[in-house]
Amino acid sequence: MKSHFDDIVQLLGIETLLPRLPASCQVTKNNEWLLAAPELLLMDEPLASLDLPRKRELLPYLEKLSQDIQIPILYVSHNLDEIVRLADNVIVMSAGKIEAVTLLADIWSSSVLRPWLQADALSSILNVKVIEHHNLYMMTSVTISDQLLWLPQLQFQLGQSVQIRIDAADVSLTLHKPTQTTIRNILKGKVMESIDDIEQVDVKLAIG
Repeated sequence: MKSHFDDIVQLLGIETLLPRLPASCQVTKNNEWLLAAPELLLMDEPLASLDLPRKRELLPYLEKLSQDIQIPILYVSHNLDEIVRLADNVIVMSAGKIEAVTLLADIWSSSVLRPWLQADALSSILNVKVIEHHNLYMMTSVTISDQLLWLPQLQFQLGQSVQIRIDAADVSLTLHKPTQTTIRNILKGKVMESIDDIEQVDVKLAIG
């Protein structure tokens, strides 16, 4: 007879991971949270004890879990990559006090989160909608406001809203629209803020 545990394993698609160690121990431990059919899941750094390859392996399953089950998840983490992959709303705490409660995309480029971001690895979180999967190339087009952006292929359905992260190192600025260039994506934006940060200047843009 199929058990509730088997249903959870099938939901997450982790059948092939269970026989493997040490990742299987962490997967089994995480699945135990669901066996009691809770109204709220509290995940306090569930991947902290795993090495980087295992974290990368398990993150997609936690991402699928957050999308498929109708249970609120309070996910505690110091890892920004995990937050980007899993969070919709963020509570930022410092010295035991709540600094902000807001949407991930709104807080990512704010001064509240800035102390936790590496100066040489700044990025932006954007809410986009999937428009098209290219027939010939492994690419997906999304819209930001009324502008089109082509990305490496995303495993999402057409019309689905998703969050993407764009690293500042992958962005170039110009005052005039370039015409002779191999750059695939050219978006129109407006400079909203310029921040002097020791040896560099950070520029905040608004698109749309």
